[in-house]
Amino acid sequence: MWSTMMASRVLLLLQLLLLTSLVSASHHWGGAMNFAYKGRNPDGTYKLSLRIRSTYDACYYYHYWYCYDGNCGSAKTRTTNQIDTSTNAPMYESQWCETETIETWNLPTDKPLKFRSASCCWISTRNSVSNWNFDSLVDFGARSDTRQPNKSPQTAIVPFLRVPQNCPRTYKLAAFDPDGDRVRCRYGNLQGYECDNCHLPSGFQLDQDSCTLHYQQTNYDYRVFGFEMVEQETSPNNNYFDNALMEVVDNHCTSDYYCTNQSMVVVVNDNNHCTQNYYCTNQSMVVVVNDNNHCTQNYYCTNQSMVVVQPLQFSFLVDPPVSSCQEGLFLPQLVAPTPADGSRIMAEVNKEVAIRVKAQAMYSTIQDIIFSGPSNVTKHRDINNDFVIRWTPVEDDLGDQYPICFAVESVSG
Repeated sequence: MWSTMMASRVLLLLQLLLLTSLVSASHHWGGAMNFAYKGRNPDGTYKLSLRIRSTYDACYYYHYWYCYDGNCGSAKTRTTNQIDTSTNAPMYESQWCETETIETWNLPTDKPLKFRSASCCWISTRNSVSNWNFDSLVDFGARSDTRQPNKSPQTAIVPFLRVPQNCPRTYKLAAFDPDGDRVRCRYGNLQGYECDNCHLPSGFQLDQDSCTLHYQQTNYDYRVFGFEMVEQETSPNNNYFDNALMEVVDNHCTSDYYCTNQSMVVVVNDNNHCTQNYYCTNQSMVVVVNDNNHCTQNYYCTNQSMVVVQPLQFSFLVDPPVSSCQEGLFLPQLVAPTPADGSRIMAEVNKEVAIRVKAQAMYSTIQDIIFSGPSNVTKHRDINNDFVIRWTPVEDDLGDQYPICFAVESVSG
C-alpha cells in the first residue's frame, strides 16, 4: 500500500463573514500542537486555545499537556474529537486513530509559556524511539509591527506515511505562519524534551528552510521510523509591544517608534539606579521615555525577538519495492479536481467547505484517503469513487487558519 500526499491550507477570514500522559503502553504514533489567542476574559485574563493532535492505536487516548514555565494559569475546558482512523497499519498493528483535543486556558499575562507532554511508549520503531516527548514554546504577545497578538505557526502532516523501498519521494510539510514570519522545520535536539533518539533516520534528508522531507532509500522493515520533528517560528525584525516591553530598531529607540504607553518620564542609568525626580524600572539598560510616549534617540531599549517552537511527530513505514515508481502506475496519481498543493481556501462559519480529491493508478486499486485537519472534518466517497473532504467551521474557528493534509492510498496484491 502506498500513498501520495499533498496539503491544502484553509483560511478563515473575518471579512468573508462578517503532568504526565494518560497513556503509558506501546500505543503512540505521533502528534502535534498549535495555539490560538481567543481574546480577554471579563476579569482581564487572557484566553488561549490549545489544539492538540494525538495519534494512537485507539480513539480514546489523547496527549495530556501541562505548562511548566511562565505565568501558567490553568486549563478551563477540554473537548476531544476524532479526526480520522484507518486499518492501514504496519504488521502487528491493527489500526491507528488521530484525535484533536481542544483546551481553553485562562492566563494572567500574555508573556511566553512553555508546555510539554511526555511518556512511554511509541509503537515498535526501527530507529530506537521509545519514549515520546513534546515540548512547545508559546508566545502570543502583542507584536511591534501589527500591534496585534502573535499568531501560532501552523503545521501538519498525515500521522502515518508509507512508501515503497525503491521510490524516492519528497514530502512538503504544511508549515506556514499567518503573520508572515519565517518558519523552519528541524529535527528535535533536546533529548527528553523534544525527542528520544534526536537523530534524523538514515536514508532521509531534511531541508529546514523549506520544511521539505526527502526520502531517498533504505531497506524495508515491518517497523516504522518514528519522526521527532520541530517547527520553529522566528521573527528577528519584530519585538514585543505592550506596557512593559519596548520596540526596537537596531537596538536603539528612535523618535518615530512607540516604546511604552506610560505617560510619565522614565529614566534608568547604567547602574540600574533612578535619577532624581523620575520614576524608574528595574531594567539594566538605559531607557528614556518622554511625555509624548516616544523614545528619545541614542538610548537602548529591549531587544527580545519573538520565538515559537512547536512539535510535529509522525510514523513512516518503508514497504517492499515495486516494479515502477512512476505515479499513476502503482503509486496513486492525484488528478483534477484535486486542489493544488498549498491551495488557500476561504471558509465561512456554519457553511460547509467541500474539497474534492481524485486519484488514479493503472496497476493498483485506489483504496482509501487518510487526512489530518481540524475538528469537524470528515471524509466521504462519492458515486464516482472520488473522495470528498468536508468541513463546517464553527464560531470558535473564526479568524484562524488551519492546515488540512491528505494522502490517497492504493493497494496491489
